[in-house]
Amino acid sequence: MKNLMNKSCKWAVLSLVMLAFAFAANAQTLVFGIFTESSWPNEPSWEIVDENGNIVLSGDGYNATYSAYLEDGCYTVNLYDSFGDGWTGASLELYVGNNSESLVFNLDYGFFGSGAFGVNADGCESSTNGGCTDPNAANYDAEADYDDGSCVYEGCTDPTATNYNYYATIDDGSCEYCDGDGSVVATLYVCAFANGGQLELQIVDDEGNEVIDVSGLNDYAIGYYTICLQPGTCYTANMLNNTGPLGWYGGYFWVTVNNGTQLITGQLYDGEESGSIQFSIDGTCGPVMGCTDPNAANYDAEAQYDDGSCQYAGCTDPTAINYSYYATIDDGSCEYCDGEGSAVATLYVCAFANGGQLELQIVDDEGNELIYVSGLNDYAIGYYTICLQPGTCYTANMLNNTGPFGWYGGYFWVTINNGTQLITGQLYDGEESGSIQFSIDGTCGPVWGCTDPNALNFDPEASANDGSCIYPYYGCTDPAAMNYDPYATTDDGTCQYPEDCLQNLVQFVLNGGIFENEISWYVYDADGIWVAGSYWNNGYACVGDGCYTIYMYDSFGDGWNNGSLDVYVNGEYSSSYSMDEGSYDVQSLGINATGCDEIAGCTDPLALNYNYTATTDDGSCIYAEDCGANLITISISTQVWGSEISWNLVNEEGVIVASGSGYNSWDSETQYLCLPDGCYEMQMSDSWGDGWNGAYYSIFGNGTYSEGSLLYGEYSADLIGVNTTCEVDGCTDPLALNYNPWATYDDGSCVYNDNGEFNGNGWESNLIEVEFYPNPVSEELILNVNKLNAQEGILVQVMDVAGQIVHTISLNNDVTYRTMNVLVNDLAAGYYLLRVANGERVAVKPFIKQ
Repeated sequence: MKNLMNKSCKWAVLSLVMLAFAFAANAQTLVFGIFTESSWPNEPSWEIVDENGNIVLSGDGYNATYSAYLEDGCYTVNLYDSFGDGWTGASLELYVGNNSESLVFNLDYGFFGSGAFGVNADGCESSTNGGCTDPNAANYDAEADYDDGSCVYEGCTDPTATNYNYYATIDDGSCEYCDGDGSVVATLYVCAFANGGQLELQIVDDEGNEVIDVSGLNDYAIGYYTICLQPGTCYTANMLNNTGPLGWYGGYFWVTVNNGTQLITGQLYDGEESGSIQFSIDGTCGPVMGCTDPNAANYDAEAQYDDGSCQYAGCTDPTAINYSYYATIDDGSCEYCDGEGSAVATLYVCAFANGGQLELQIVDDEGNELIYVSGLNDYAIGYYTICLQPGTCYTANMLNNTGPFGWYGGYFWVTINNGTQLITGQLYDGEESGSIQFSIDGTCGPVWGCTDPNALNFDPEASANDGSCIYPYYGCTDPAAMNYDPYATTDDGTCQYPEDCLQNLVQFVLNGGIFENEISWYVYDADGIWVAGSYWNNGYACVGDGCYTIYMYDSFGDGWNNGSLDVYVNGEYSSSYSMDEGSYDVQSLGINATGCDEIAGCTDPLALNYNYTATTDDGSCIYAEDCGANLITISISTQVWGSEISWNLVNEEGVIVASGSGYNSWDSETQYLCLPDGCYEMQMSDSWGDGWNGAYYSIFGNGTYSEGSLLYGEYSADLIGVNTTCEVDGCTDPLALNYNPWATYDDGSCVYNDNGEFNGNGWESNLIEVEFYPNPVSEELILNVNKLNAQEGILVQVMDVAGQIVHTISLNNDVTYRTMNVLVNDLAAGYYLLRVANGERVAVKPFIKQ
């Protein structure tokens, strides 16, 4: 949590504000306010209301200062908290006129509170009647003019009761307990999506007594409820859509008991009006619970539903080489690698198509088998632990058990404790079998090292490349240059200096303040080309006259905290830019140009295509009643870290038809669009790079329904068909150089790199050279890319085995060789493809994430 403004800093700010307004019109009085940030800043809000009910000043829960000139009279301060637990330590301090004593208002508990103060007026507080203004409270006072925080609530105050009320302050004797013989406290989870108000769920026992009734939910509501279930009782969950056979729109429920075991789950599907499911905690009715895995020690052949009770025999000692992560019962089979000089090694096996044909056996120099791997599923990945001895030569025997078809791209490798790769191998197309020898001490096998003479750490004695090569990184190495690159190791003569600028020399100076690490900014010209920003340049640009766009970001989501970006054109101060709140903003910059701030668009908030950034209405507003195409609803529901989320909906011409960003956490926002039939791309981004953390989108209307999320990484995209089935021709093979992740139909255009031989005409000239290390990788890939087109940008994509893009980096480029870093620490372990594109030039290579 950030440090809040301390008192001395507040007084310094207050003094400056008082001085600034000292000579303002004296017919009114300056009221100055400071809000100290809450632990949950998205929950609090407040307003100051005059005697006529007009709001004269308001704010939210973030640390900020406010001021206004007020007429003489009495004013009411209304305090709100959306969660209902008060302001969690925050407060609003008001200073009226030259009074150095502050009036402090805070909300210790509940959803609402109120207070009063006077501006050159006495008796304001006494002229109002304080009391409890919440009709749900036990001591509600209908005569109260403002809430004095005295509300009390009746209910069960015992946290051990099944009907415990978090908000209750007075126990009314209503507590209920689940303490019968064999009874179980269970959790009912209900999740609604669209049309939550149509969802009804009732659970009754076998005598018809109601256990719980859930209805009247909001759209996209999630509810947890505690219920008590008895043994020997059959319960029925009755599901209903109260408007007809429309299902629950994807909504569902489940019931779990204390240890997390799921008793039942259910939902109403499209076309259903009602339905019922029976269940119990002991098999009285419903599915028979037990261990359903035949491989478990306690397998129950009569069980119909797995209750998580399965027990597995095996080695339970993590220090053993045959340790079984799944074993819960030790069977005495543990084996250890503790001989002198021995090494614990990891065997990794990766299969693609026809995994069942892959067989691998490793034997020592006396023919003893260390491990045998076979019977793999397609696209299977396996990790195995083996013990290797010094002075021993091992042989890895590879086989395709159906003939000379190779391993279809499958392969294996062996690494020892420190991650050093001892050997890697595979069967190529046309091979039925093969063998490779290796050891841990050079007894046999290749000598590993960097085998590239162009690398800085070339090892002339190495016979096999271990991916450790380090290459020079070319770029501008002069810190005084406009395009200085701090990562460059070798100067390539591309340095550009201010005195060489023949256009406008523009300098951007960031005054970021104490939270400068949260700030980033980028400047683009009218053609969308990057000219300056938070890459590795030092804030200079040499550009012509015209209009430019500044994109400003704050990773924490509370604005730039008084930070600013100052712009100097040809040595003269031009303008300054800042962001008072939020995580994202866009502003215009004119360099010897006027009218840059005029943005044409629809300025009517009631229109479907309302553009909040537009300053001039261009007559393009579209209204629901005028929609002659498909009226589409886009809903975004966030969870934690809503401020990191952004998205674009792009049509087939590449035009953005809708977008969103700067959300609050635990928020839901909706947009309406009038879209023609066609295919659209839902582009999802996350500024932190860890996915949307449970947030998701839903798009529906006129027979169209789609929902999705950015599960991990910083970018992904979905193809959305609006009243259309989207079919895209192209190469559908992720292993191909020209793989198209959006293609749904393979048009035979795939081009492959097979040991330097290419099966496509003209592709040889379109290849770039990509080397990277380490592989396997756990944190970061280091890329060395050669034969680049210096006039084209660089696109780096990471794809999983299903062809889904899980990570994307876009870079400007003006060199033919460069080094890049790609973070992969957030990816799950497995096989991935690295695709590097530079205009028409492309390269695709596989790597392993440990």
